[in-house]
Order: sequence, then C-alpha cells, then structure tokens
Amino acid sequence: MKNILVTQRIFKDKHGHFSDRLENNYINFLSRFDINPILLPNSGVNTISYLIANKCKGIILTGGEDINPSLYSKNKSLLDPYFDIRDDNEIELLKYSVEKKVPLLGICRGSQLTNVYFKGGLTSNLFKINSNFKNKKHKVSLFNKPFGFQDKSIEVNSFHNQGILDYQLSSELIVLAKTDVLNNIELFKHKVLPIIGMQWHPERTNDSEVLDILILKTFINFIQ
Repeated sequence: MKNILVTQRIFKDKHGHFSDRLENNYINFLSRFDINPILLPNSGVNTISYLIANKCKGIILTGGEDINPSLYSKNKSLLDPYFDIRDDNEIELLKYSVEKKVPLLGICRGSQLTNVYFKGGLTSNLFKINSNFKNKKHKVSLFNKPFGFQDKSIEVNSFHNQGILDYQLSSELIVLAKTDVLNNIELFKHKVLPIIGMQWHPERTNDSEVLDILILKTFINFIQ
C-alpha cells in the first residue's frame, strides 16, 4: 500500500462552525487501488511536514468549494476568508510536487487549482453560461489516446461551477479531453512532471469508469 495525501473540502454549518469533509465515495474508490489515503486537515498542521511525517508518496487534490477568484483574476473573493486556508495549503502542495517531482492528481477543483498554479486561467459561473455543466452528464472529445484509452469520446459527470476554457489552459499542460460545448478542458497532464488533472469525479457514478481506472493506474505507476 502506498500512502497518498488526500485533501478535504471545508464545510461551514448553520452555526458558523467549520469542519473538514471527504465523501465516503473517495475512500471507496481509492481502496480499489494500491492506495492508503492520508487525509490532510485544513488547519492545525504544517502541510508539508504532515506529508513527510506520514511518508506520503503522492498527492490527490479533491473537489469542493470554489477557488478564490483573486488567485486567477482581479476580482475579490465573496467567500468567507477562512476558505482561503485550503487554497494556501494546496498551493503549497503543488509547489512541493513540482520541486520534488511528487506525483499529483487534481480532481475537479484540484485540476482547476493546478492550472491556476501553472499560470493558467479559470472561468466562473459555468452554470449560467451553459446549464450542461450543472449535475448532468456531457460528452468530451479525447486526444492522443490518453493513458492508453482508445475511444475518441466519452460521457462524464459534471459537478463544477468553475472551469478551464481551452484558451485558459497553461502552456505547461497538455490537453487530453475537452467538451464539445464551450471547449472546457476536462483532462490534462503536465508536459514533463508526473501531474494529471481531471475535471469530472471518478469517485461518483460515471460512464467513464474504464478511463478513470487507467488514470488512477497511471498516477500510481508514477510513484517509485
């Protein structure tokens, strides 16, 4: 079993109290692979020290709340400032991944933040631009037979309000899948580093299970 650091979303209850959360679906999905998930608290620990102390060989940035717009535009955030702690922690993890060549997989929000880290852009309010991005399946076109997958298109789930349009993808990343509507980037890899980003959720019900398994196996194979 390989120890993999897994980030969590931040939840604010009706009393204004904050807690960390990770869907059971993630644990169930990751248990199918050679992964021992080490859950990262959003507060109270030094992120990199926690990763090293737990002997984590890889990093998974999971889905969750929107990224602070100030990280990719001149717009100010309307989110509670407490949510910034997750952005800060995950940026530290991305920096460490790049410097130490630690394999990293970004899922949904994680893929968006990965693109932002590499100086790419991000679009908000996709739900308003096109309703297909809200809790629906949609078709994506695949490029370069990603991770050995032979089909040219596939249907994936959609649970994201922010997204990466094709012109916003960092020059350091290679597109592997995008939607036929709006050309939203759904899958990419870094040109050199062991870093993958996927916009859909492999841990939830999905028609792309075969491709999801190939992505996770590739991520695991990055780890020495």
